Amino acid sequence: MSFHIRAFKPEEDIPSLVNLRAEIEAVDQVGTNTSEAAVQAQMKWRGHDPSRDRWVVETTEAPGRFLGHAWIFAQSPTRSILSVAVHPAWRRRGLGSSLLQKALHRADETGAHQLVSATEANNTAGRTFLEVNHFFEVGHNRFLSAPSIAPLPAVEFPSGFTLQSFETINNLSLLVKACNECYRDMWGHRENTEASTEGFYSDMMQDDPEYFPPAGIFILFAPDHRVAGVSFCRMEAGQKIIDSPAIVPAFHTPGLLRYLVLASMHWLNNQAEGDIQLQTWGDSENAVQVYKELGFTLDENNHVIEYLLAGDKSLVRSNDKEEH
Repeated sequence: MSFHIRAFKPEEDIPSLVNLRAEIEAVDQVGTNTSEAAVQAQMKWRGHDPSRDRWVVETTEAPGRFLGHAWIFAQSPTRSILSVAVHPAWRRRGLGSSLLQKALHRADETGAHQLVSATEANNTAGRTFLEVNHFFEVGHNRFLSAPSIAPLPAVEFPSGFTLQSFETINNLSLLVKACNECYRDMWGHRENTEASTEGFYSDMMQDDPEYFPPAGIFILFAPDHRVAGVSFCRMEAGQKIIDSPAIVPAFHTPGLLRYLVLASMHWLNNQAEGDIQLQTWGDSENAVQVYKELGFTLDENNHVIEYLLAGDKSLVRSNDKEEH
């Protein structure tokens, strides 16, 4: 049987890709969203051209039935994210390595010098594939959830610390400064090695206003008015979400992260009833412990490990700073 890899055709290949993802998940059972809506959403990723940045494997005997696929997108001008997946029945035949080479070649074309891939923490096959191909672990992305708690404890920031919404301050430069300072040690955020710009955030907020409601974006200020923290909150399809709460590493005041998240929970509870999902990207184990103490539990099917292709080790920064 002969195999060949070809470029993805978004106008006709989505049903076959959906079927492949469902067949892989049926065996691996790692929690992948296999719906067509999830695949359609991927086609709209910023920094991703489906016709140039995706590939599929098929056989000459059964064209249109995919045995594997890969994709890549530019998270930033210098960093690309890639993924490779092969049907379990067709693994260990070199298909994954061939798909990986396609993605690496495309990364070279775009000038990316950091290559990151990720896989679920419970995906043994995926982790083994990345490690064999010289990727090494750099960070964890975790989703947690907490039941609706009423009444919530009061928010008591240390003396002099104040929390303001973006709707109130309406200052994009302060928001960008907060993100750059908060996320610079956190893999999962582009800011950890490349500073974001006002143009980047302005475009994102304009393209997806429901994802960035001004009233749900909070910036924490220290007594001397320096930026100390940030948190993004939103309602998404009826789900209450806290996204990427973080404290600037220079601030180690006990309870600061706890009260930032607690204030976010208060705001969301004023919007609707129901559970709260907390989405974290590259958070330290200390931060995760804070979330657990607030009543959040880890979703085992939403725990992803990020891997960096060897050769970029000098760019890895410590993620062990204390956060309380």
